[in-house]
Amino acid sequence: MIDENHKDQQITLQREMGFSFEEKSLKQLGYQVIDEVTEYLSTMRERPVWKPLPAGIRETIREQELPEQGCPFENTLAFFRETILPYPQGNGHPSFAAWINSAPAHAEVLIKPLAAAMTGATDIRTMVDEVIAAGEYLLSLPRN
Repeated sequence: MIDENHKDQQITLQREMGFSFEEKSLKQLGYQVIDEVTEYLSTMRERPVWKPLPAGIRETIREQELPEQGCPFENTLAFFRETILPYPQGNGHPSFAAWINSAPAHAEVLIKPLAAAMTGATDIRTMVDEVIAAGEYLLSLPRN
């Protein structure tokens, strides 16, 4: 027989293996993501502008099977950090000048998750995007 505390832990774990998290976990994971974003953006100048994706990693990604059960978000974040993030397209790098896309605007990086949290509210998300674009224009921020 499963005690009530263990049963609650199982329910929480099942929820957090999917796409939704309890409030405490959402905050902790959000802080982990913003730490990753901050590290990535603050060390961008130290990395090469572009780094080709090795054939072995390309094959690993292509041949990867979808899991039958969910996995912890931390695993997905680690996979992204170790397998995807080291091989950017290049146009976000401050030294990249061969494309029309600008480097990421930090204010936009921080505000976009709020708009993403409003999935389904397309009218208001469009308005949020317009306000962001107007703010970028008024502050002379690079347009993406």
